[in-house]
Amino acid sequence: MSKLMTSMVVLAALQPFAGTAAVLNGAQAMMCRGVQPRPVVATTEDRNNLKAHFGHSGSVVTSAYSEVEFEVEFATSGAKGVAPKWSNLLRACAMSETITLATSVVYAPITSNVTEQVTLEVWIDGIRHRMIDAKGTVSFEIKSKAVSLLKFKFTGLYVKAEDAPMPTGVDYSAFTDPLPVNFDNTPIWLLHGKSGALESISFDLANKVVYRNLIGSQS
Repeated sequence: MSKLMTSMVVLAALQPFAGTAAVLNGAQAMMCRGVQPRPVVATTEDRNNLKAHFGHSGSVVTSAYSEVEFEVEFATSGAKGVAPKWSNLLRACAMSETITLATSVVYAPITSNVTEQVTLEVWIDGIRHRMIDAKGTVSFEIKSKAVSLLKFKFTGLYVKAEDAPMPTGVDYSAFTDPLPVNFDNTPIWLLHGKSGALESISFDLANKVVYRNLIGSQS
């Protein structure tokens, strides 16, 4: 039976511990676009047994995990010192978050003690695809006369898909309208002491998230 790809909701929340899924509801909905779910990314091994006839020997699925990619508009919360709704996604991409009340929220890459991960659910027309212990990478795309974007890719542990009613109480109110990049909204920029006229800039954290399936351990 065909599914309506326009009937889609993405939920995300930080997990309390590795291996323990976060409890998700409509309040954790992510306003995003360009969603590309890959609920099952499997590795297989061919059996290659001898047979007395022609034909394929078949294969065995040795491991399976999940991936998803999507884009989020690069817009603030609208208040100084208040983290944006997509902050948990950045934290699961190996970034720290420093909040100064009524002043600022600052993010920076971290390379040690990277422990935060999210539970992600992609609901497609009554089917829930869930992944836990998800970690990711993100790239930033800023162009003049356009809306800036955060482009995420997450890898997580596979959970069997389920038929279920679509989430209720889906709330996007914490997502503010993005400001386009132009002279009025971005009259100046500074990078390592350099400034001037700028058409576009992009940068990529380029995290490499590797799924590991071992005896007594999956991460």
